[in-house]
Amino acid sequence: KPGRMSSSMIKDLGEHPEDKKPVRVMKGQYGPYIKYKSLNATIPEEKDPTELTMEEALILIEKRKEYDKKEIEMSFDDKITELKIKLPEAKPPVGNYVATKVSGKMLFISGQISIDENGQLIKGKVGKELNTEAGYNAAKRCALSIIAQAKKACADDLSKIKPKTLSLNSTVPSSKT
Repeated sequence: KPGRMSSSMIKDLGEHPEDKKPVRVMKGQYGPYIKYKSLNATIPEEKDPTELTMEEALILIEKRKEYDKKEIEMSFDDKITELKIKLPEAKPPVGNYVATKVSGKMLFISGQISIDENGQLIKGKVGKELNTEAGYNAAKRCALSIIAQAKKACADDLSKIKPKTLSLNSTVPSSKT
């Protein structure tokens, strides 16, 4: 795929004891990892990937499976509650456009703005009127507005959005450096 770094093998650990599928230590864009079937398990930074044993790899593979299972079992609403996030009200559009549009199995959400917890518009550019922390908060508030619109479009049922298929993009204007 264009713009994507290819992975290279660091070490072949051999066959998995249960199904004889290969277990490999790979070097990827974000660091070393274990490749087993379609599963990728991150190798901790403190561990030398060239010294990794099959036993250690099997433990990391199991930890990754447990993590994936937990993520699938937890709904978006559960995660929002766990993180103590309060979604803002999904505001109706102000201009001549629609806030959301469903096309097939895709949900499109129009541009959202950053509104603070008190309902006030967050104005300014990072590096000028806003410091980095305020810019981060503006981006977070914008992302929460996107999620609120998605929830409203799904009749308040975020489970209609399939895990690992959600893509959120939020930009905050910044001044020239």
